[in-house]
Amino acid sequence: MNKASTRQKSDYFKIIAGQTFWGLFPALVVANLIPALSSIINGLLVGNAFSPVSMAAVSFANPINRCIGAIAIMFSSGAGIAYGRYLGRGQSEDLHKVYTSDLSAIIAIGLVITIIGELFTVPIARLAGASGESFSETVVYLRGLFIGIIPMMVMPSLVTFLNLGNEAKYGMLSSLVLAACNLVFGLLNVNVFRLGMFGMGFASSLAQYGAAIFLLIRFVKRPELGHFVKVTNVTEEVGSMAKFGSPSGVIEIASSVRNMIINSMTMATGGTLAVAGFGVMCSSSGFFCAVIPALISATATMASICVGEEDRASLFGLARYLLKMGAIICIGVAAVYFASAPLLAKLFGASAEGMVFAVNAIRIYAFEFVTSWFVHVTMGIYQSLGRSALASMMNILQNFVYALAVIFISVAFLPEGIKVYGVWSSFAVGALLAVITLLIIAWVKSGHFPSRVEYILWLDHDFGVKSDDRMTITVRSMDEVVNVSEKVQNFCISRGIDRKRSMQVAICLEEMAGNIVSVGFPQCEGKKNLVVDIYVAIKNNEVFIRMKDNATEYDSFEKLEMYKEEDDDPSKNFGIRVIAKIAKDMKYQTTLGMNVLTMKI
Repeated sequence: MNKASTRQKSDYFKIIAGQTFWGLFPALVVANLIPALSSIINGLLVGNAFSPVSMAAVSFANPINRCIGAIAIMFSSGAGIAYGRYLGRGQSEDLHKVYTSDLSAIIAIGLVITIIGELFTVPIARLAGASGESFSETVVYLRGLFIGIIPMMVMPSLVTFLNLGNEAKYGMLSSLVLAACNLVFGLLNVNVFRLGMFGMGFASSLAQYGAAIFLLIRFVKRPELGHFVKVTNVTEEVGSMAKFGSPSGVIEIASSVRNMIINSMTMATGGTLAVAGFGVMCSSSGFFCAVIPALISATATMASICVGEEDRASLFGLARYLLKMGAIICIGVAAVYFASAPLLAKLFGASAEGMVFAVNAIRIYAFEFVTSWFVHVTMGIYQSLGRSALASMMNILQNFVYALAVIFISVAFLPEGIKVYGVWSSFAVGALLAVITLLIIAWVKSGHFPSRVEYILWLDHDFGVKSDDRMTITVRSMDEVVNVSEKVQNFCISRGIDRKRSMQVAICLEEMAGNIVSVGFPQCEGKKNLVVDIYVAIKNNEVFIRMKDNATEYDSFEKLEMYKEEDDDPSKNFGIRVIAKIAKDMKYQTTLGMNVLTMKI
């Protein structure tokens, strides 16, 4: 690829990839925040209206809630990757198959968890590490929470499908509905019904049902976003989604088990006040914790499109962009969380005696964001490549194996008084060890020190199209469209495509890219940085053209319906008619704020 095309590719990732990421990432934060939102609000209410014993119960229940939420996140993440791959292959109509399989599996699993949770609440509370005065509080709190498991698990997937259908704002609004309901019902419990910790859990469950109904109303009004269809291979679809999303689920489950152990070790080394302080951290970190799975999901969804297209160059460029953005986001989150520790501790009702524990727990946890961003972005790309086993293994190492090693070393060797802080350092140290492990694996797999993104990803040699058989150019005006069509024609001839077909490729490209620039761009009043990214690849003697743009939704192929009418005027839409005769296959789809047009010639 020449210097000009490399520069143009960089421009593309600064514009379209950036717009796509920031259109997707905030909504995914909301989707991943949903399972934790009840804990955040309950932490606020319990911390200010109940005793430290009750706050400890919230801390003990939090890992159980996260374990269940992990299953929901796994399926929502897997659904996003599955659909991203379908999108890359031009099969956007398979959305409804993914939607049906995803929700069917989640509802069934949610029902089973609800029944088990209500029948075995006592042993589950013991498993979470609850003991002493906080045990009974933990049991009744969990019983209230288990009532709302099904809607809690459904909502992340519903928000994901809204994101894919360019309805991210509605999905984000659902979090406000959930928060408002949780706050209102919680306040009613505290001030009116006085049902204690069971009432707090039940208030959360009612809020989950209210927010889920709010989301479902949108799908009833707009069934094209997702509706139930007959799926003959539902088991295969569910299995694929579980596989794709398993690393996201594993990271949450491993973190939850780790937190259960940390709760027990915190009680042993710091007592009830330390557990309450850790509970303040767990509740206050809910929003910040949602950033990590959202970053993984955004990375996996965007990368899966490149994987579906088998576009090696785009995948490398996207990886560079996402690694940079991941560093900026995670370091920024760490700085804000660290600086706001005293304010958060007061906000979540830390007692005067427990204030030091709460502030230190928050500040120690903040360092995990600094040390783990690299692994999280890389894991998202590995998920899109189908390396789910490796991604899951890395998550288990970071959040369980390495973390446990740090916990037990701290308990065994650190002096009394600071053992509890050594236990909490397992977050950041485990993440740092995972980064080192990942770099070593990439070094071994690629045969090169992982100083470049190509070595970090170590793609198979047969992935995608060879660099000599592809070209990528970005255009912004009609003058550039004309120049690009000539370059593409010469490129095709140089790669062994006959002159007639090379000219046909140039005609198709000039017509369709020209339509986008002349018709799509003028409809975007006030929108800046409008570009068309053109990717041309030659494989098996076929020419593949893909055009992505960030203009207003515009489907040129809708006009082809006129071509089927007997009385249609042959002079109308002449250029599109010519393309219809030339192209073997052509598709248009829109998602994640992009128009995507593909043709094979």
